[in-house]
Amino acid sequence: MLADQLRLLLDYYLRPWVAASNTMDRGRLAGAVLLAALTATLWQGPWQLAQRDAMRLGAEIERIHDDSGGKEPTPEQARRLQQLSRQMLDRYAPPAAQQAARWAGAAPESALRSLVVLAVIFAPVSILLLSRWESMGRSTLLLTQNLAALVSCLMLAWTASHLPWAILGFWWTTPWLGWAMLAHFLVLAALSLRTVLGSSLAPAAGTALVSVAAAAGGGILADASGGAVFILASPCVLYYLWSRFHGDLGALGSALRHQQSFRRHLEALTLNPRDADAHYQLGLLYRQRHDLAQAESRFRQAVEIDVEDADYLFQLGRLLREQGKAEEALGWLRQAAQRNDKASNSEVWREIGGAQLTLGRHGEAVGSLARYVERREYDPEGLVLYGQALRELGQGAEARQAFERAVEAVRTMPNYRKGETRRWGSQAKRELSSLG
Repeated sequence: MLADQLRLLLDYYLRPWVAASNTMDRGRLAGAVLLAALTATLWQGPWQLAQRDAMRLGAEIERIHDDSGGKEPTPEQARRLQQLSRQMLDRYAPPAAQQAARWAGAAPESALRSLVVLAVIFAPVSILLLSRWESMGRSTLLLTQNLAALVSCLMLAWTASHLPWAILGFWWTTPWLGWAMLAHFLVLAALSLRTVLGSSLAPAAGTALVSVAAAAGGGILADASGGAVFILASPCVLYYLWSRFHGDLGALGSALRHQQSFRRHLEALTLNPRDADAHYQLGLLYRQRHDLAQAESRFRQAVEIDVEDADYLFQLGRLLREQGKAEEALGWLRQAAQRNDKASNSEVWREIGGAQLTLGRHGEAVGSLARYVERREYDPEGLVLYGQALRELGQGAEARQAFERAVEAVRTMPNYRKGETRRWGSQAKRELSSLG
């Protein structure tokens, strides 16, 4: 198990954009926690060496003061004191920065505590906040389904961001090292949130920043509580918490296992050379995680097995258009429309129009998008694309009307869909501003 977790950890260095997806497929929560705990323990080594150096420098400064007998130090003693003071400043951060680093879990002395804060505060807050930001539905359900997967990803992300510096710290250190590691962790955490919850990158990055602030607040409260926090370590309290919540904790862990079992089941079905749907379902799974290379591979295999299925053709064409391969995408999308004029609730025409717009075929795009808007008149993405095509043809009044309809569509959208359509409302407002 540990060897497999080490291979997953390597992905966070070599392929961070797909590392969380691989962790969701093969990761183990216990293994991720173990690697993070070992890294936190290793990080104590440089910290202890730094403390030893501080004691040595402090003892030498005190000895020089004792030798001076309370008088002005000699020029040689003054130079030595200045040298020692410079060493202290070069090696250690100001007290305020040290305290802030401890609150944020970026200081070695708080490394083990930061892992607890990561699982108890950072991960749940991230899920609850991002689910509200992106209007994903019931936050508690998302928390139950995704907490174990997210904690596994975050533990490996924390390990990846801290392990190299923990090793390097035995030879070189700087007072701001903790902040560099924290910045690296935030990048990996944003990618993990994006993958686990299927959100856009910008909301995931914003959520990671806010969750770090929440985790820092938890550290402040822990420091302010003094010894009171250690009451939680009482055997009686721990037994009560275990007896009260062990069922819920087991459910959280089983959610990740069930997700992995489902993927393995689909992988097993792909052994059947005629089962295109297994490849298709895996493609949808990887697309939600933003693992576009895997998704494209699966959709291509599904199309290769059954080229008559319009849904397979549509998903492959849409994915290619999102990757900027408009010419190839248009070919697959037209085949999908030939087989089913209303494929994916007629979204095939929106994608055809979008590809034509990208290729500069504005007249064709207007025709395709007009057909789509006639059928789906409240879809903001289709309205924005339609407005852009009309604008390119010089039909400013009609384009303005399309953008205004897109803004209104987003405004009246049900709450559970506002997250996925909000960006099209913003795009429509920018287009209206450009029209003057």
